[in-house]
Amino acid sequence: MGRPRKTNIHLPPKVYQDKKSGMYYFVDANNKYHQLGRELSGAISQYYKLMPHHERLASMADLIDRYMIELSPLKAPTTHSDEFKSARQLRHRLGDLYVTEVSSVDVARYYTLRSEEAPVRANREMSLLSAMFKQAPFWGLPVNNPAASIRRKSEFPAKAAKKLERYISDEQIVTFKKFAPLWLSRYIDLKMILGLRQSAMLKLNKTMIRESCFFVNDISKNGGALMFEWTPTLRAVINHIVETMDANTEFFFTGKTGKPHNAESFSSAWQRAMQRALKQGLEKRFAERYIRNKVVTDCNDLVKASKTVGHTNTSVTKQHYSMLGTRVEPFEKRI
Repeated sequence: MGRPRKTNIHLPPKVYQDKKSGMYYFVDANNKYHQLGRELSGAISQYYKLMPHHERLASMADLIDRYMIELSPLKAPTTHSDEFKSARQLRHRLGDLYVTEVSSVDVARYYTLRSEEAPVRANREMSLLSAMFKQAPFWGLPVNNPAASIRRKSEFPAKAAKKLERYISDEQIVTFKKFAPLWLSRYIDLKMILGLRQSAMLKLNKTMIRESCFFVNDISKNGGALMFEWTPTLRAVINHIVETMDANTEFFFTGKTGKPHNAESFSSAWQRAMQRALKQGLEKRFAERYIRNKVVTDCNDLVKASKTVGHTNTSVTKQHYSMLGTRVEPFEKRI
């Protein structure tokens, strides 16, 4: 048996990366080197194609590692980051088990233990575990999904309480904007109209300005497009952004280097502005994503709100974004 790795411990056995070229290699039993490619996810996929069928996956650690290297990075960055946290717990508790021997009893014990430690996180881990078992047959493992039959605890009470806490008022936004740089203030103005996710907002650029509409060609985690009809407010906000943006770029929101903000640089700018606002009277801290929740909640028409934010049905909008409950009309009957 070879010595345990001290570096690149995330790589499968006999897989190495050349530091100079970045190329990944697999060394077979005859000491022959096989090029796997320079992209990690593609290299891992190629590695499993070269491996003998019975050696491809054995333990849960193998299944978890392959899923996280090959499939999880293809998802939205926030989803991949969240799955990484879940995978760490799954590997720690279930990694030594053989995939084909994991039963619903094993999964139930895991869920019971984790739901006592972190109820919401336990549900996320179960969702990821279920997705991994669904993928396992495509990788040559004849297994059913033992996580499918496990009944999970409801998150509704905790979510309802958090929604009330996270709702932000118009006054809070006005106060925050006073301490935000001009580009960030314009960003908030536009987000209040479009209701897009941060990832889509940071991609907005002048090429999306059309004569008939403002065309956003990538609005969700899974793709999709929206054509926002022109209104006087939308046109005025975009005109203000174009007038003040960097002339050397097409993107609306850029840093000092002229490159569009990414999630990290945007977060830094947001936190700096938030610190200034909190010192000068802002009552409570709020996250950028709460603005999207606010515009959905403030819209009296759930169908309109769902279409505007790019959801395929109103149930998703109501469950995850509406923060103050359902608006209803009282009965008028009197006796």
